[in-house]
Amino acid sequence: MGVPPDVMAARLAAWVKDTLPGVLEQAARQADTRIGQRAISSFMRDAKGEARRKKTDRGPIRRLSGTLARATRGAGSPGAIVRVEQVGASRVRLTKGVDTKIAKGGFNEGKVARSGVSLSFLMPALTAETGWIKERTQRLATGSLRRAVKGTAAGSDA
Repeated sequence: MGVPPDVMAARLAAWVKDTLPGVLEQAARQADTRIGQRAISSFMRDAKGEARRKKTDRGPIRRLSGTLARATRGAGSPGAIVRVEQVGASRVRLTKGVDTKIAKGGFNEGKVARSGVSLSFLMPALTAETGWIKERTQRLATGSLRRAVKGTAAGSDA
């Protein structure tokens, strides 16, 4: 015999209220790491090990540094700007950037937002990783929802 509809409705409501926000926060924190890795590997290494990029290079970074790369990697690194905030029961907002004090003149002019958060190499990384972020979020939510519907304890779908 299946689960009665009123029990199923209660499980779903409880999942949306109690579990979904944590699942979305987990997905956003994983996205932070993934975006940072893509920014470093695809949009910061065009200089091919040179201390200074060629004058003909129109990319956002003029000088590369390990400090900038670490700040780009994400939460916990000096200069990393990472905030995850709930903006409703079914949405979170990830704010990611690099404090321009860390960059120390490494950006070409016009590439740094007035707020001090650089987006010039993070936006292409976000665009490149959007498919992965959607798939990962869906997998985390689906696994968590299946456990809730079955009545088992919630956990992560790592």
